[in-house]
Amino acid sequence: MNYDPYEISKDTREIEDTAQFELILSHPIYMPVDGDSNFNRYNLSDEEKDAVAWVEKQNNILGFSKMWELVNNHIELIPNQIAYVWHGMMSFSKHCKNEDVDIKEIMWRTIENRLARTWRSKLIEFHTEMRLKELYPSARVISSHMIDLILGVDIVVEIGGQRFYLHLLKNSTYSNASAKNKSKLGYLIEGYRDGQPVTATYKREFEHSSHLFLKFDMEETFTTKTINGNVLFKDDYLKRTLEEAIRDKRGEVIGESGQISKFYHWLKLVKDRNPDFVL
Repeated sequence: MNYDPYEISKDTREIEDTAQFELILSHPIYMPVDGDSNFNRYNLSDEEKDAVAWVEKQNNILGFSKMWELVNNHIELIPNQIAYVWHGMMSFSKHCKNEDVDIKEIMWRTIENRLARTWRSKLIEFHTEMRLKELYPSARVISSHMIDLILGVDIVVEIGGQRFYLHLLKNSTYSNASAKNKSKLGYLIEGYRDGQPVTATYKREFEHSSHLFLKFDMEETFTTKTINGNVLFKDDYLKRTLEEAIRDKRGEVIGESGQISKFYHWLKLVKDRNPDFVL
C-alpha cells in the first residue's frame, strides 16, 4: 500500500484546463438529471430507515470518491451523471450479491440519489482543484481518495508557507450539520487481523483555522456560477476566501508538524503495528 497522502490518482489526460472543462460541461449530455426528486428520508418507516442507514454505511466499502477516478479511467473522459450513476449502481449490486443482501426498492432509490449528489460534488471538486492550480501556479494543490475518506478533506493547498484544508459543500442547513458531524465522528477504519474484525479510529480536527469551508449554491450567486445546470465556484470567491486566510495567517506553518503529517504517520502506524491489517 502506498502511504503517500500526496498521491494524486485523478486522470486528466483529456482535460487541458478549466476552460476546456467548462466547454465540455456545456454539452447537452452533461446536463444533470439528478435522482428521485420525491425521495425524502424523513418520511420513511423504521424498516426503510434501517435499509437507508445500511446503504449509507457502504460508503467506505464502495468508495464513492474513488469511483470517480475508476469511471474516469474506464471511459477516458469526465463521466456524465448517467454514466457515473450506472457504474455506481452496478458496483452496489455486486457488493450486495457478495454480502447476500436482498436489495429493496428503497435501497435502489437511496444509492441512486447518493450517486447523483456525489457526481455533482466531484465536478465541483475537480474544477476547483484545476482552477486553483491555474490561479496559483506556485502553490501545491492536492487531493486523493485517502485524504477525502479519512481526513474528510476535499483539497489541500500549500501556499505562501502555509497549508490549508478545503471543504467544498452545498450552502444548506443539512450540509453544514453534516460537516460538523463528520468532524465529531472522525473516521473509523474497519478491517481484519488474523481473521478477526478490528478497527482503528482517526480523530479529525475541522475546528483548526486552517480548515476553510467553501459553500456553493444551486443557482447563480456571488459565490457560484452555473453552466448547463452545473454549479461551480466563481474565481472571485475562491481568491477572496484563500487570500484572506493567507493574509490572516490562518494556515498551518509548512515545515512544522501538522494534520497532514499526523495523518501520514497514523496510517503508517496502523499498518506497521498490524502487518495483516487489510484496508
